Amino acid sequence: MRKDHVATIFVPPAVRQVMSRRRHPRDVLNQLKWEKGLSLQDAKIVIIHRGAPGDRMKIPGKEVVSIGHMFFETPSTSIPLHRVTEIWHRGEKIFDKNERRKSNE
Repeated sequence: MRKDHVATIFVPPAVRQVMSRRRHPRDVLNQLKWEKGLSLQDAKIVIIHRGAPGDRMKIPGKEVVSIGHMFFETPSTSIPLHRVTEIWHRGEKIFDKNERRKSNE
């Protein structure tokens, strides 16, 4: 690849809209669940999970049963939304808790 050539990755407009706002993970998950053209099924949610390798655990979006005000639920547990560190959709990071904190400083 030439040095002056930059690879471009297509990001659908709906995903770009999610990425452009620094919001609460609940808002991002709800948008993936309800907005046409997006799918919670195609998401991966990274959470803080003590004892897991690197204290992080990935949860497939298809396991999310419900999204509440302070928790989201899977068939086996309720997970506090403050534990969400990243949300990925179709290979693109659309939420990053660390980036959100930097933008609020």
